[in-house]
Amino acid sequence: MLFRSAGIHRDGGDSNEKKEEYNMDWHRGNLFNVMVAAEQLRRGVDKHGNRSTADVILMIQLTKDSKLMRLSDEEEGWLRQLDIKLKYIPLPSHGVQNFYTVQMEKFRILQYYQEYSRILYMDGDVIPHCNLDYLFQLSEEGLLKENAVMPGTTEPACAGFFMLAPKEGDYEALEAHMDMQHRKALDTGILFDLDEGW
Repeated sequence: MLFRSAGIHRDGGDSNEKKEEYNMDWHRGNLFNVMVAAEQLRRGVDKHGNRSTADVILMIQLTKDSKLMRLSDEEEGWLRQLDIKLKYIPLPSHGVQNFYTVQMEKFRILQYYQEYSRILYMDGDVIPHCNLDYLFQLSEEGLLKENAVMPGTTEPACAGFFMLAPKEGDYEALEAHMDMQHRKALDTGILFDLDEGW
């Protein structure tokens, strides 16, 4: 299972005190959500009484304006206590952070092809109520598609909950396509062409 908390941003300085307090509450709220979700996944049992054996990973991407390089030692300690693996992801190579690029950054899970045959992605505000290992099993057995992604209305994926079977080169191909789309948007002023699609 993989969660993501995006856009962690904490500024220093007195003039930003309220903004810093808000962002601290927001990102801590997301961390607490992930911690609760990890516990929910592990406490839940399948029909045979088995607890989840899935790794829980939190992907963190700091905003381009952040003065931080990582979570605090205290926050990382909370995650370690719950056996939540932490992966920091770099900013996009094009340097743009907006709704579309943040959605596509979620597909960085494709980079973990050497570690996992399936990855179930959930946004940091998704709280499962049971063990979800059966989704991996159904996908591995071919009863569920190996890539289960629902399209959005103006984006290529409803990116809050999806499962992928990562393969070598998938993320690089997606990144090249996104760079091409970004360059096209800069030339035309159109971020997403509904007729053309992705």
